[in-house]
Amino acid sequence: MKELKLLIIVVVGLLCLTGCGEKTLICTNTEEDSGVKMVQEAQMTFKDDQVTKVRMSIEATATDDDIKEYWGSFISAMESQYEEVDEEGVKLTLTNDEKNYKFNMTVEVDVTKASEDALVEYDLEELADTTATLEEVKKEAEADGFTCK
Repeated sequence: MKELKLLIIVVVGLLCLTGCGEKTLICTNTEEDSGVKMVQEAQMTFKDDQVTKVRMSIEATATDDDIKEYWGSFISAMESQYEEVDEEGVKLTLTNDEKNYKFNMTVEVDVTKASEDALVEYDLEELADTTATLEEVKKEAEADGFTCK
């Protein structure tokens, strides 16, 4: 799951944003490897130099008949790694569209409501310490193959 690690790195970078007023940065990346197309999106909203919300999603689509044949095993592996969560300030959802061989994982964090323990549990504790600028994070994400706007 190299793509997931890369997305997490980019998102952690996004979590370090500072700025004035309310701004949103959306970065996307699409890759296809070993019969699976991965579409990754990271969206961050921040206000008054503080990150307020983060939304990350990864959609995996089988593009190869071999992957489609073992789709159930792929889903089992994903569901064993990630558990759905809906707690104060943190929501992780998993959806499986078996008919179209699509799996989506979405993590939404409302920094104003999430506990420090929840942020640590999901490796998002850097939300509290913001040092990078919007342009620095955008540049880093684009260097990692993401398109940002």
